[in-house]
Amino acid sequence: MEETTQQIIQKQPFPIKTKIAAWWITIIGGLCFMTSIWLIFIKVPPEGRVIGTPGFGWFLFFLTPLIAVVVSLLIPGIMILYLKKRLGWWLATESLSIWTILIFGYNVLFVINNLTYLPLRSLILFPLLTTLIAIIPLILLTLDRKNFFKIAS
Repeated sequence: MEETTQQIIQKQPFPIKTKIAAWWITIIGGLCFMTSIWLIFIKVPPEGRVIGTPGFGWFLFFLTPLIAVVVSLLIPGIMILYLKKRLGWWLATESLSIWTILIFGYNVLFVINNLTYLPLRSLILFPLLTTLIAIIPLILLTLDRKNFFKIAS
């Protein structure tokens, strides 16, 4: 049988698990980015300022997480979705691992501090549900690594 050039040139499809994870990362990063921008520009009452800082301190206070979210979530998500780069995959898995550890650690501290105030059900569900936000795309990225690396440059 004779193969046509169209069959030879046919590209491999983008792995669906990687696509879902990349969109998830990009959307969460975009929501955090927009929330940080919104928080920077809202009017903060004088009694709400960080102690010992002028009004510009709030700008710096919200600018640091904004930069962290953009670098750790948005850039790798865009690199995976549009550029199909391996570096984006590595950055995404590393940042999601760090975010998972940070979110879970924060939630454990939250649970310990609120043991007397919250019922036991919410103490168990809150850390698990918020940790799933970062762990689901991490699992999806690692499951589809070989397929993504076949088409990534």
